[in-house]
Amino acid sequence: MKRFLVLVVLIFGMEMYSYAEGIVFFHGTFAEAKAEAAKQHKLIFMDCFTTWCGPCREMSSKAFPDKNVGDYFNAHFICMQMDMEKGEGVDIRKQYGVEAFPTSLFLDETGVIQDVHVGYLSPELFISNGKTALDEKNNFSGLEKRFKNGENDTAFLKKFIAATYERDLENGEAALKRYWDVVPESDLYKEENFNLFHYYEKDINSKAYKFIFAHQNEFLEKYVSKNDYSKYGKMAKVALQNDSDMMYLKAAQAIKPALDKNDTVLFKQAKNIAMHSKYDESKYIVCITEIPYCKITGRWGDFLKETQDYLSENGPSKPYLYNGMAWAIYENADDKTALTKGLEYSETSLKYSKDYNNEDTYAHLLYKLKRYDEALKAANEAVALAKKSNQDPNSSTDLLNDIHKITDTKPGN
Repeated sequence: MKRFLVLVVLIFGMEMYSYAEGIVFFHGTFAEAKAEAAKQHKLIFMDCFTTWCGPCREMSSKAFPDKNVGDYFNAHFICMQMDMEKGEGVDIRKQYGVEAFPTSLFLDETGVIQDVHVGYLSPELFISNGKTALDEKNNFSGLEKRFKNGENDTAFLKKFIAATYERDLENGEAALKRYWDVVPESDLYKEENFNLFHYYEKDINSKAYKFIFAHQNEFLEKYVSKNDYSKYGKMAKVALQNDSDMMYLKAAQAIKPALDKNDTVLFKQAKNIAMHSKYDESKYIVCITEIPYCKITGRWGDFLKETQDYLSENGPSKPYLYNGMAWAIYENADDKTALTKGLEYSETSLKYSKDYNNEDTYAHLLYKLKRYDEALKAANEAVALAKKSNQDPNSSTDLLNDIHKITDTKPGN
């Protein structure tokens, strides 16, 4: 009997040990985790997840239970998990600007970010990132301090740009500017610098943009034309076109920030560059992003002419552009002339394809033009089309509610 009990205890103990392998998560509030971190002189590792996130579940099933991960993280961090859509996770998500899942936050005992990583990580990479988080010189916080202290070494600046650009655009842009200031113009031809420009540069007035734009044929020949696009399959042409059009795409993408800053000089400069593109994507971006400018200035005439020219050239081969432009006008315009032109584009899209999305746009434009009876009919038609194609008709049903609120309160109804 005793031997049996000993065997049961051993088996149970082995199961408990197996279960305990991997990260042991702290159960408590964020405030309690910070207090525990202060007590143990450790950083906090916070797994920011959602229940619907596939990569989050993969982290939980592959990385967190790994023995090596557990040995390292349990020794060096207070580890906790936080659902970003429940409880205090909602406020933490806002506080730290968590937008993608999973996000690994490494925080000090006061809650200040020391490092952050986004996405699924293998056990090996996860441990590597944990080690970086503990490196006060090379974690995100350390790199930021070094940057603010004026460090100009190019290797450091490249590391800081990669670490900060997407999460802290202001510092990322400042670091990129500092990098171009230190790099000799002749070194811009180096592949590493061209790649840095390709991935990060957004400023069409930067030293790098001006130089590469002036010598773009040389750069295209060296780094784009000779690229092997076979791995893209059917997307090869798109990949080549986007790379060839890079300078113009960057200009087109600079339009919205210019408008956000109310910088009309930069807006006109960016638009002038982008409209010289050989490819339609840059011109499409110009048309879409210019709409808020027209709303502010009331200069719909020039916009509508450019849009008409663009759609006349590209619309027949890409009918979806009509609906995209019509919806952009609906969302941004109050001008009757612009809305009427948007309705015309919407009608054209319906001639190509009478589907839910096109009919829904048509109904919304009729509503904004106060043609309520026609809008009601079109919205009902859109709902019917949505049901046929198993689509969510919420946009049209919401519009129907708005129409009824107006028409049901009219005198005589």
